[in-house]
Amino acid sequence: MIEDYLSAEDITFDISGKDKFEIIEKLLSFLHERGRISDLHCAIQAVEHRERVRATGLEKGVAIPHAKLDEDIRIVAGIARLKEPVDFQAVDGTPCRHIVMILAKRVPGGAVHISALSTFARVFVTAERMARLDAARTPEEYFTILQKGDHA
Repeated sequence: MIEDYLSAEDITFDISGKDKFEIIEKLLSFLHERGRISDLHCAIQAVEHRERVRATGLEKGVAIPHAKLDEDIRIVAGIARLKEPVDFQAVDGTPCRHIVMILAKRVPGGAVHISALSTFARVFVTAERMARLDAARTPEEYFTILQKGDHA
């Protein structure tokens, strides 16, 4: 369930940037300022390395950058709805406006983040829901739309 990974306070509409790496850094800084991660530098390195290995842009303007960290965290998630879409090399070629950051603790053979990836990918599938997320006026409203999509 979405609320296992995220709260409305982990969503921001205040990020903009020239490219995906600037967006990644700003979203990670947002999570760091909220106390959700402790080592900002290592998180930036891990996510940007993962993004260079394989782009995380999906479809319909959604990207899910993610990485495993050596921090003592279970799963940390945050979302930025961008003012202007940015190229995350999405499979459909669409610039991304909804950026879902997922971070998990590095564990041997660990795939704990796969469940979170699946949960988030599932809620961004319909054009109708994407339109509602685009129109959300507050992070709280955005979060409620995500929750309803997760329980649908």
